[in-house]
Amino acid sequence: MKSTQRLWILLVFYIIGMLATACGGKDTSAPVPNGDTSISATTAPTPAPERSLSQVEISPLNSPLLTPTAGQATASSYVDAGMTAFNDGDYDEAFQLFSKATALDENMSSAHAAIGMLYVTWRRFPEALDAYSKAIELERTADNLIGRCNVYRLLLRTEEALQDCNEAIALKPDDTEIYLVLSSLYLENKDYAQARAQADNVLRLDPENDKAVFTTGMIDLAEGLADNAYDKLSEAISMNSKEPRYYWERGFLSMALGKIDQARKDMHSVLDVADPKKHGDLMLFAGSQLEILGEGK
Repeated sequence: MKSTQRLWILLVFYIIGMLATACGGKDTSAPVPNGDTSISATTAPTPAPERSLSQVEISPLNSPLLTPTAGQATASSYVDAGMTAFNDGDYDEAFQLFSKATALDENMSSAHAAIGMLYVTWRRFPEALDAYSKAIELERTADNLIGRCNVYRLLLRTEEALQDCNEAIALKPDDTEIYLVLSSLYLENKDYAQARAQADNVLRLDPENDKAVFTTGMIDLAEGLADNAYDKLSEAISMNSKEPRYYWERGFLSMALGKIDQARKDMHSVLDVADPKKHGDLMLFAGSQLEILGEGK
């Protein structure tokens, strides 16, 4: 089957899938990795959840091993505990801890950057921009600039994103995260040559970077190279079998290529490896696709 025919089939499947899931949840187009770097900037922002005192009190993060006691509290210790919560998918707990860090030291750049990262996860991009801008005002580091570059990307402010990422490259030219963000930025702007060049920069620095391999697969798909895209997505899965987004994309592509059994396996894999606290919407979509493929959840 010609690549153009396959892409038309993929488009039909995509439309069917979106119609099937429209009544059940939001379109999250999960990003990435620093996690979600492909979330649509047009998605309605999700309000930050509020946590009651009783919930905070019973949180395992209040163990003395993780959350500092009153006599030991420092801004950096709250940031460290907040990052533990964030990595565990406890985003509301992380927000509380990062906020405590800024309350203790309002000039702590890393605390503001951590809040910015959390706002990106919640798709509250204007607030994320404010937080990262505050972090940059306090400390103009490559990491802070990369974070704001990604937010500008999500807000579709391409020129400002490029300015921040180029400055980050000047400060830290061997940081793969910069090139991953740039690759996504160029892909979204349909500059596939530049997108591929930036993904190649990542693989030059880190040949085992599964995110770059995955991004290369998405570039192949955008250029109509469906078979190449399938191979790259499979390679990314072999490198990191715990990333549900990889299975989701290969599963959808498998449907377009007529690999229905593989599509079912991939959607089941999404449900197997995803964390409900982090990937709830993706799990909902995978379940819906399994129903379309003739299986219950």
